[in-house]
Amino acid sequence: MFSKEYIALLSVFGKGASKDSIQLLTKDLDIDNSNYLYLLMLGVIGFNSGWDHYPKEMIPRIQGIHRYEQVKNSSSVPWLAKRIEVLESSGIDVMITGNTAMRYAFLPDVTRFIRGYDITVPSRDYDRAAELLRNEIKESEKSDFNNRTINGLTEIILHKGVHDHRLFDEEPFWHDGHDVEFRSYKVRVPSLEDQLMFCLCTPYGQYLVREKGPDRIYRLVSVLQMLKHKQVDFEKLSVSAKEKNVNCQLRFQTELLRPYSDALQGLDPDMLAGEKEYCTYLSKLTGYRDHPSVRKEYQLINSCFRPEDKQVSFPEYIAETRNIHSLNDLGRHIKKKNMIRKEERDQNHDAK
Repeated sequence: MFSKEYIALLSVFGKGASKDSIQLLTKDLDIDNSNYLYLLMLGVIGFNSGWDHYPKEMIPRIQGIHRYEQVKNSSSVPWLAKRIEVLESSGIDVMITGNTAMRYAFLPDVTRFIRGYDITVPSRDYDRAAELLRNEIKESEKSDFNNRTINGLTEIILHKGVHDHRLFDEEPFWHDGHDVEFRSYKVRVPSLEDQLMFCLCTPYGQYLVREKGPDRIYRLVSVLQMLKHKQVDFEKLSVSAKEKNVNCQLRFQTELLRPYSDALQGLDPDMLAGEKEYCTYLSKLTGYRDHPSVRKEYQLINSCFRPEDKQVSFPEYIAETRNIHSLNDLGRHIKKKNMIRKEERDQNHDAK
């Protein structure tokens, strides 16, 4: 399921770099045509562990990618801080979530690839926050230097109540979080256990089946880094996963990472899939990827990721996933549903 290079990446981030592991990661590497995330992860290893074992001709390019992301992330901080100030000055609580929380709260010293900023506000304030940000960003297009020069970063993804409604309920999500300081502003971040569940259990179902290798490794590497430096309440994590019917996925993911993390050694068997069960899962996933079909995917998801009381028939699965084939499709699907809801709200408001 994973190439030897991806297995080596998990081992390096979990146990540390060695001469052999760096040579394996860079052997026959086509520096001009390799995956960007893969090269960025090599840069993180290099800056953390040294460049002694890297081929000399590769070092400038890998360092360049790493430093570019560092500069891009740092230079956009004032832009993000201004948006947070607008919300806070209006009495709206702000939580940074997703990859943004990873960058600025959980692993602040690790350079990351950020596509946009995830900000979550309480449901009661969502419409007001959306309007404030919409007006603010229109003005910033005229006057804010960073907004015109930082490609792809001056985008805020505003979440209503929680970052992922399938995994979290609003009240405990905010209650269990904690406050951190971001450029003199007080913002909230999720609890460590909620952040780990987000990384381990999303994407889910068909999105996990279709997830590209570099994206999945990048996500799991983040988990290994958090496990290495943080104290995790695994019992709380397991209880939350069971409540949200994602415990199957949590168990498969922790079993996958167990050889590379000391924090997962001796864990309660209820949180690990176990070798026999995990081998069955890998066999099914490998079989699907070798010969993909909708029916195979349905069987994989039903048997591996859905509790028995949540399993669906094949016709139901077809209806559920007919037009969703990627994360981009999912984004468009959600955007369309949100637009329909907004139009219905506007119509109801006008009728009153």
